[in-house]
Amino acid sequence: MRRLGRSVYFLADQTFRSVTGSTAVMRLLDLVSRDEPHVPANGDGRGPAQVPDLGYRAAVHASDPIPTAAPRHVRGWQVQWKPAARSPVDGLGYKSLGGFYLPRTDMGRPRPGILVLPVLHDRFNLASGTLARYFASQGFAALELRSGTSFLDRVRVTPHGPGPTWEDVVAEMIVDGRRGLDWLCTRPDVDAGRLGIMGVSHGAIVGPCVLGADARLTAGVFCMGGANEAMIVARSRERSVRRFRERIMQVHGLTDPNDLLLLPQAQASRTEPMRYAPAVDPRAVLLFKTRRDRAIVPEAQDKLWEALGRPRRITLPFGHIGFGLAFYYAARRAAEFLWERLAAPA
Repeated sequence: MRRLGRSVYFLADQTFRSVTGSTAVMRLLDLVSRDEPHVPANGDGRGPAQVPDLGYRAAVHASDPIPTAAPRHVRGWQVQWKPAARSPVDGLGYKSLGGFYLPRTDMGRPRPGILVLPVLHDRFNLASGTLARYFASQGFAALELRSGTSFLDRVRVTPHGPGPTWEDVVAEMIVDGRRGLDWLCTRPDVDAGRLGIMGVSHGAIVGPCVLGADARLTAGVFCMGGANEAMIVARSRERSVRRFRERIMQVHGLTDPNDLLLLPQAQASRTEPMRYAPAVDPRAVLLFKTRRDRAIVPEAQDKLWEALGRPRRITLPFGHIGFGLAFYYAARRAAEFLWERLAAPA
C-alpha cells in the first residue's frame, strides 16, 4: 500500500511539475517576479567573521543504504547518515534517517553534492524529498535531511528547567547540517570539492548558518529564509510559531509581541543567522523572497539579504503557502545557479 501511495504521489508530482514548470508558466513568473543581481561593491569572498562554536566535531556514521522508491529518472536510498538517537538529548536535531538520490544514468565520475534542509513541519518529507529528487534529476547527488513535526511545542521557554530550548534544537540542526556534509564527502559518487546547500522556510534560516560555518560549501540557495529570530517569532502567523510565542510571552509577562525583540536571549542567540552571515561570500548565494509572506515576514527576509551582503535575490508575489505555485520555478532557477557555481574546473 505504501508503494502504491508513493507511485500516486510521484505521478501527481510529475503532473504538477509539467504544468508549473512549463515554458509558459516560467515566462509568466519571470514577468511577475523581480530578479536583483548581486552588486559587487557589497563585498566578495568570505569575511573574517568569528562564528559561534557549537561543538561540531567531524564524524562519519557508516550504514548500508536501503533502496527506496523514486521517480523513473532517479535512484533513491534511505540512509542513516548519523547515529540513531539514544535519548531525547541525542535527538535534538534532524532525524537520523534521510534520503539520498542520484540520477538514473551513471556519469562515471563524481557529481556535485547538494544538502537539502527541511521545513519546520513536514511529516512526510514532501518539500525536502521532492527538492532532493529534483536535483538528482538535474544531475546532482542530493542528501535530504528530515524534520518531522514542529519541535516548537516540545521546547522549554523558561530560563531554567528540564528539556531543551529553541536555541539548543536549532544549534543541533546547524551541527547536523555539517554532519550531513561529512556523510556526503564519504560517497565515491560525490565530488567533495563541489558542495552546495538548499533550504526552504525554516531550512533557509538554518542553511545560512551552515554555509557560514563550513568552508566546504561553495554555494547556497535559500527560499523564504529570514534573520533576526526574535522578529520572526514575534510577527509570524504560522500556527506552531504562534503557540510558541504565546508561551514565551506568558512566562515573561509580556503583552506586546514586539517586546520579544528586547529579551536578552534574543540578542545573544548562538543560532542567529546574522552572526554567520559575514562569513558567507554573497556571490555564492541565491535568495528567494515572498513579499506577501505572513510566516516569515518580508522584513525578516530583508534582514537576511542585508546581512549576507545583498546577494542575488528573486522576489515573488506570493505568500508562504503560495510559494508552492512557484516551487518548480524556484527549483529550476536554483539548479541553474548551483550548476554555475559548482561547475567542474575547465
